[in-house]
Amino acid sequence: MDACTEDLGQCILELWENAATNLISIFSNLRENSQNNDASSVEELDWTLSNCCGADETMFCVLFVGFFLGNSFLWNTPLLKPMKLLAVFIHEMSHALACWLTCGEVVAINVFENEGGVTKYRGGCRCCIIPAGYVGCAFWGALFVALSGDRVASTCVASLMSFSLFISLFFAPNKVMIYLCLWFIFVTVGFILLEWFLFSPVLHFLTLYYGVSIGTFSVYDIKDDLIVRTVQVTHSLFPFKPSIYIH
Repeated sequence: MDACTEDLGQCILELWENAATNLISIFSNLRENSQNNDASSVEELDWTLSNCCGADETMFCVLFVGFFLGNSFLWNTPLLKPMKLLAVFIHEMSHALACWLTCGEVVAINVFENEGGVTKYRGGCRCCIIPAGYVGCAFWGALFVALSGDRVASTCVASLMSFSLFISLFFAPNKVMIYLCLWFIFVTVGFILLEWFLFSPVLHFLTLYYGVSIGTFSVYDIKDDLIVRTVQVTHSLFPFKPSIYIH
């Protein structure tokens, strides 16, 4: 600890070097296990803090920071467009879930190419439905990150998202929404099948990336809508406006 205090830069550099070495070692072992076709010999990841801080926990920290920094650098590029639209879907689906939980009726769920979205509904409790987009996006991002370290838990949360994408197709989706849902259902279900039948671990990394991306978007969304924006049209400022539209 004293050495790290005296030379923080050197300590961080050594941490990244050790993490890189651990990643190479883990993937080398996984490749050998895959070649031997012995599924029982594949060592599952353990990203919990019960044995902190070993190779798995270090890898988790490195991947989390790496995903976050990568998204930050590529935020305004077309490469992140699909992930931003997925986060918009989570935002709108959170509105819909709050509507259902307060006995409302969801009419349509739409996502648009300009990274906007709308959830049309009738009834329900507006005080719960309106803030649910921001709260839900942050919650689901955190849940993906928290459950990414366990094989069964990551499978459950990935399956839940795939089910949500499928269900939303029955609520008058627009063209962008249809393409978005079909693509991420294909990717997520594909990773689940890879995880359980061909190669493990892979789903851990996908769910972690989903969580980091959705959580990052929720922070940007709150900043843009509630802090930076000066035009007072955001639905979060007018929760009692009589309309069936969110956004």
